[in-house]
Amino acid sequence: MNIIDQAILIPASPGFIWRFVGDLSKNVDWQAGLTDISFLTTRHEGKGTRWRYSMANGHDVIAEIVAWYDTVGYEYQIVDGARFSDNLGRIRLQEIAEGTRVRWTFQYEPSGVFGSLRHSMGRKRSIANSIQDSLRNLHKLIQEETGGISRTSCRSVTTWRTPLFRDM
Repeated sequence: MNIIDQAILIPASPGFIWRFVGDLSKNVDWQAGLTDISFLTTRHEGKGTRWRYSMANGHDVIAEIVAWYDTVGYEYQIVDGARFSDNLGRIRLQEIAEGTRVRWTFQYEPSGVFGSLRHSMGRKRSIANSIQDSLRNLHKLIQEETGGISRTSCRSVTTWRTPLFRDM
């Protein structure tokens, strides 16, 4: 199993950041390479929500929320359109004294006869760069929306290990 784990510190409250992360329709505003999102379920948040996102390269992918933790994060799986035999993505928000740590973890197993070859030829680096670019875009978007200043003070949290997320 391949694991990519990226995080960024954003000087804003988790509640403010959740307005962008928890609203899947706003993914096109900050996720690198996305051009459009359409929901395939009547629900637009919570477990079971499915959506199709279109990429700038013309590729479409269908994803589904498999766990939803309101204002804290969610887990998703890519169910169609990607070359993974197994995958799980997590986006989590953690309040700390300096703001909010936004962590995006994606674990996957390449599929197909040439899956390992594609992976060894830079696929993991490409996915990691896309996640990193997306987190930077989110940081920039939050800074633009807040005028560069956090609107609420954050309290200090010494540890963050919650049983809400499955251990990897």
